[in-house]
Amino acid sequence: MKNYLGQTLGLTVLVVALLFALSLWRTPGQALGLALKPMDIFAAVRRDVPATPESLPYLPAAGDTAWIGDSTLMPPEVSDTVAGDALFAVAPPVDTGYFGRIIEDYTPDRLGLAAFFSVIDSIGSHQRSVRIAFFGDSFVEGDLVLGDLRDTLQGIWGGRGVGFLPITEVSPGFRRTGNMQFDGWKTYSIVQKEPARMPFGINGYVYVPSGEATFHFAGSKWYRNTRQWSTVRLLYQTPAQRQVYYRTNGAAEYSLPLPGTGGRVGQALLQQPGMYDVRLRFPETDSLWVYGISLEDGPGIYVDNFSVRGNSGIGLRRISVETARRFDALLHYDLVIVQFGLNAATAYWTPAKLEWYRKELQRTYAHLRACFPGRPIMVFSIGDRAGKVNGELMTMPSVISIAGMQRDLARENGFLYFDLFHAMGGPGAMVRLAAMEPPEASKDFTHLSHAGGRRVGRRIAQVLIETYQQYRTQ
Repeated sequence: MKNYLGQTLGLTVLVVALLFALSLWRTPGQALGLALKPMDIFAAVRRDVPATPESLPYLPAAGDTAWIGDSTLMPPEVSDTVAGDALFAVAPPVDTGYFGRIIEDYTPDRLGLAAFFSVIDSIGSHQRSVRIAFFGDSFVEGDLVLGDLRDTLQGIWGGRGVGFLPITEVSPGFRRTGNMQFDGWKTYSIVQKEPARMPFGINGYVYVPSGEATFHFAGSKWYRNTRQWSTVRLLYQTPAQRQVYYRTNGAAEYSLPLPGTGGRVGQALLQQPGMYDVRLRFPETDSLWVYGISLEDGPGIYVDNFSVRGNSGIGLRRISVETARRFDALLHYDLVIVQFGLNAATAYWTPAKLEWYRKELQRTYAHLRACFPGRPIMVFSIGDRAGKVNGELMTMPSVISIAGMQRDLARENGFLYFDLFHAMGGPGAMVRLAAMEPPEASKDFTHLSHAGGRRVGRRIAQVLIETYQQYRTQ
């Protein structure tokens, strides 16, 4: 049999040489009537940005009050006249130099921030707790970003404990605000197609014990304000009384009755000073839906993380208004934050897709207004996400379009708005973060590392604190 190895090797070398030559062609054009786009066969392995922090483009850090975001790539401003069924008189946008540096208040009469900050003032004067509901996607999964935001705010205004916790997580080992273990649960979420009629909780999940289910959470060394707590709330639903067994700080096991809730969400309270470890065991599984637990030691401020991986915001409409209001009656939310967009951003973006997503988010915002009547709602823009654009690694154009659209919707709906995209550093931020040593973003150029989450979480806290200080001096 004839040996073709030499010919195969020669053909391979010829193809690689041809691809290399084409990669040097940096200008789009046509050949034989076909459109050519720039390509770079070494883009995936070549370091696109300098490796040393000193040579990186400027990225704002916590404590930097002089930074002004780059607004050169923001889309043109829309008209102040909103067609259709606008709910409020639309306020003009803020100066682009403040993008990512302030919280933009588009609420009626610009009173949304004042109302929230007056509640914060009541922490000390009335010994009450302030609670924030944060609806997000995988960008804040496992308390990334929010762990540092919460710890910073609790360091100023008090409160200890992580607040609301899910029963299961996709990657529990990634969480640093505590050590979580669980077993024997069926998990259903709002991003799953089936079953469509599950009684989802406020966090977009419902957990059904299968066999003898268990849950364990212990404080960790990473955050000083979530190591201990004095109150455990177990949120659930069941038609008849059930029993759960608990153990705290390694002590003996005791039983805790779960009264029937009559078809709505209920809670069981466990109070004990100095808890740093809690274990729950669920031997009775018939007709029991569990939503999560909350660990608290008030008064102070709590940030409840309602992240759902893969959620673009559309899934929130599967949380019923009645359920959301019941949770609100039990937990008392003073601010609702929505952070979505990463799961809608793609490298292939068209005006039609943007318009479709705009309409879907508008429906979600209307649903949230019904869920939390009279409560201030704050829209967090999409964060940065990078991808290959004509062979170059850079911010996806869809990110910039979505951020601008979300600002417009916040203005139309009378919401607060925070420009997370520019707060992270604006165009190219995710690429710069991923190039740092150690890396502050993953190589998917979508998610942050723990170091990056610390940077962004403290940046958000800094903006909130500075805005509050301005409110106090008015």
